[in-house]
Amino acid sequence: LTVIILIAVSVKGEAQNFSVGVQTGGGSISGVIPSQGSFYIGLSGEISSFIAEDFSLRGNIFLSQKFEKLLPEDRRGRYYPYIRGISLQLVLRQNINELIFFEEALGPLLIQNRVYDDSKDSNAGIVFTFGAGLNVSNRFAVVASGDIAETFGQNSVRYIMFHLQGRIFI
Repeated sequence: LTVIILIAVSVKGEAQNFSVGVQTGGGSISGVIPSQGSFYIGLSGEISSFIAEDFSLRGNIFLSQKFEKLLPEDRRGRYYPYIRGISLQLVLRQNINELIFFEEALGPLLIQNRVYDDSKDSNAGIVFTFGAGLNVSNRFAVVASGDIAETFGQNSVRYIMFHLQGRIFI
């Protein structure tokens, strides 16, 4: 994410927009474990018009952990599986009109897999994102989107997440 911000600052004349987004939502983590409901939080940075008018480059960092972590209960001896990761995606944005847009994104993914308390696996994979958004103003958009991700390796993990994102254009 820091690299994306530095690139955006250095190519300010090239990029039309730089945005920062915050996502929250929920979904499912599965793979080497049975499917588990989980919450999702993420932060993203995006450089618009980096390649062509309808394309942009988005970096994302996220954490997804079992929902039960949010419930009030006795936590002694409990472990709540989680994954955290980073991705870099090429985003295609399709403006329907001045207010509504669709976007699809695809790119590589790196996940730290902590689904078991004694494991610290890292897995590379691919993530596909789809969403629909509303331009609230020239500087703010709200996006409802979903991620489908698959990692590769001995202890591969996959996840499906749905989230809301607030995006501020700088």
